[in-house]
Amino acid sequence: MTRNALCVTLVVCVACVSMAIASVDRTPPALPRQFQAELAIVSHLTDPRQSYPPSRREMRVLYDYDNKLARADVLEGHDAGKSFMRVLYDYDNKLARADVLEGHDAGKSFVRRYDVKKEYMVKHGKYRKCERAYLGEDMPDPVIPFEQEFVGVERVRGRRCEHWTHTYANTRVHIYVEELTKLPIRLTEETVIAGTPTLMLTYDLNNLRIGAQVGGIVMCP
Repeated sequence: MTRNALCVTLVVCVACVSMAIASVDRTPPALPRQFQAELAIVSHLTDPRQSYPPSRREMRVLYDYDNKLARADVLEGHDAGKSFMRVLYDYDNKLARADVLEGHDAGKSFVRRYDVKKEYMVKHGKYRKCERAYLGEDMPDPVIPFEQEFVGVERVRGRRCEHWTHTYANTRVHIYVEELTKLPIRLTEETVIAGTPTLMLTYDLNNLRIGAQVGGIVMCP
């Protein structure tokens, strides 16, 4: 084998190995089944100098699929300091529930029983009542509703991350997942008109902690 042929062979082998390494363990992003995180949402088309609507909101998110619990506490922005709604979700038992804690409809619970095709509005306190209505919808599956395409590895917020995208119509979503932990840390949404992207929203997950969260399902009376 000539020196040039050997060099070409080595280059091809290195390229093949590099492609194989790049494709190892590149599974599309998914949220953990149980976690707590602080979520910062920035609207890039809203003037940050105005008070309403806010350009930035922060909330604490608790999500526990195994125990069927989801909750969001607003920390900054409009409604800051309010734990305004508690959402409980039970796919196995076909149940979804939202308890309004403060603000409009405070003291009410909205419950959906997909198993019996019923939805309820429960008012607590002195004048308790429970209203029932027929529910004709099927419960949505707990899955990410779109496919992601792997772009490459980048540094985001000082961390080495996998970069994934999803494109539909004139919208493009970017998802950044820590390469080592496989945990999502950022999602951005942009519109693309005539090939020019415009950044719309950024979602940053901070202080992400994995594990069971406190909560459970309270059935409608």
